[in-house]
Amino acid sequence: MTDTIPGDIRPSFPVKTPRDRVRSRFQELLGLDEIPSQVDFDLGESREGDGLLLTEVKYANYMGETISATIARPLELAGETLAGVVGMPGTGSSSEEVLDPRLYRPKPEHEHGPLFGWGRALARQGYAVLSFSPKGTAVRRRTIDEWEVETKLLAPY
Repeated sequence: MTDTIPGDIRPSFPVKTPRDRVRSRFQELLGLDEIPSQVDFDLGESREGDGLLLTEVKYANYMGETISATIARPLELAGETLAGVVGMPGTGSSSEEVLDPRLYRPKPEHEHGPLFGWGRALARQGYAVLSFSPKGTAVRRRTIDEWEVETKLLAPY
């Protein structure tokens, strides 16, 4: 993994945030009025593979949509409390690509192209990774017509 992800990655425009403002800054960035203290969810099937436990979950977002997600965690740490990471794929990508069994770039000649499997790689390192496909991706579209209207409305943002 160290060959794929440079160790000297830093933000392009770092912004210092005082420790006591991290939560409120995060809410601001996400556009949330408040962060819920509890989220109702349904656990689906779990499967083991590659030393990981992959569990399907469904929950409702703030817009009332049912979101399907996968939690990946190391089998060897079952029952342990783990640090969590939200495995958010890039534009046009999906949860399946974040949790791909291999860590690789689909187009190796594109140094800054998408990296597949990084969520699974983090889970192998001892993290719990929640991954879902973002709004606008093919797996989240209900119909092409709804997607086209939504795209037009979100374009200004």
